[in-house]
Amino acid sequence: GASYDQERFEMQKHFTAEKNKRTLDDIVLKVSNKKADDLQSDSDNSSEVNRNDDQQSSLYETSVKTLYTLTVANLQGVGISEHHAETLSEDLRSNISRMLAKSVRSDAQYEYVDYDRSEENPADIIIIGTAGSTGNTCYVFARLVHVETGRIVACLKRYQEDFFDTIIADISADVRNVLFDATWVESAVLAVPYGAEQICYTLCAFDLDPNNIDTSEAEIISEKLRTEVYQIVLSSDYKNKNLREKFIPVERSQIKKIIDHVLIDRADSSAIEYGKLQQLDNIIIGSISKTGDTYSVIARNIDVESSKTVHETECEHRGSVEEILDELIPEVAHDLVYGK
Repeated sequence: GASYDQERFEMQKHFTAEKNKRTLDDIVLKVSNKKADDLQSDSDNSSEVNRNDDQQSSLYETSVKTLYTLTVANLQGVGISEHHAETLSEDLRSNISRMLAKSVRSDAQYEYVDYDRSEENPADIIIIGTAGSTGNTCYVFARLVHVETGRIVACLKRYQEDFFDTIIADISADVRNVLFDATWVESAVLAVPYGAEQICYTLCAFDLDPNNIDTSEAEIISEKLRTEVYQIVLSSDYKNKNLREKFIPVERSQIKKIIDHVLIDRADSSAIEYGKLQQLDNIIIGSISKTGDTYSVIARNIDVESSKTVHETECEHRGSVEEILDELIPEVAHDLVYGK
């Protein structure tokens, strides 16, 4: 009700203000330390006062000019062989490695690191995703994640009929466009991606629980829903809307699977407890079922702290899985972000 929404807003407003202040203080401290090291190596005798004066004005500039390391995790294969998924992963790594070696910009520098090395020395950005096929259509979903904050930089999707031939090249080009649009730092690194008067809630979408449906189909539908939700909240249209509360997409489930190799229990209570452990504000959970040619999706956007449902939707559609992905899932995603 309205009283609950108002109470949640006031509590989160205070919490967010404190969290943003702490996060920005940490960033400023890192910038200060880096600048101090640079000044010492150059034997610069500038005063401490001058260094402090430069911190805030150069914060964004310093963030953009930092050398970022990037790695590509193994794509999760759905409806294709493990060997095929590994081959596609290697193709993606090769494309991105070559792309970064050829691309030079003064305001953003990137270095590709092997995924096998990234567990010992985590990369700044990790690309995770899924490659799969259903019916006659091949799909690749990919997310760029800023590892330190867990924030999703971009959410990409490509698909075509019959073959993966051009999808990997297209996804690689999409990655390049994201990386060399240096404004991603604002949302991934800085603490306040929206206006100071707006409250930001972290949001993570988990896999839908499959009921009476092929597991591969359920996983592809889950990936499409996750992608649609994240693309909505990453879009400029959403960012420009005059909403009091907004969502920030963060990656937790796949990062944990990749780094810790821990699977998430799909029970609601387990998902909520996991969300609390990961300090998430909101999670999306639900189920996908199939009866004959009719697909049904039930999904909820849950406030982790109170376990109350913020938005929920129940939709069904009769048709092929391709129609479900193109027509039903975008509707579900819209309802989970904005409400019905």
